[in-house]
Amino acid sequence: MLLADGGHAKAEDIAATRRLGVDVLVPPAKTAKTVKTIEQLAAEGADPEVVAWRERMETDEAKPLYRARAGLAELANAHQKIHHGITQVLVPGAAKVTCVILLNAIGCPLLQHASHLLG
Repeated sequence: MLLADGGHAKAEDIAATRRLGVDVLVPPAKTAKTVKTIEQLAAEGADPEVVAWRERMETDEAKPLYRARAGLAELANAHQKIHHGITQVLVPGAAKVTCVILLNAIGCPLLQHASHLLG
């Protein structure tokens, strides 16, 4: 399952991710230009995966799952920003960005518990 902030996913990204078998939980953007009803999307010939995503986001099951994103991600993001100075990732390319984020994800718990580990 992929959780992301609202408005940070394009229709083609959502469709491609869903085709990889990953459920996408990203609320649609709330700008007046981009908000379309499910019926409008279907009538315009939107990708069926995008239409299914919009339908899924309106279900009672998706709403609490998305709200849980804040508790899962915001504290970790704030910790990385405040304690490790990661406000921008200064390497090019998805592979390098992934390495930076994974190294920080591995290092964060170690640093958090270092005094107990070295004790």
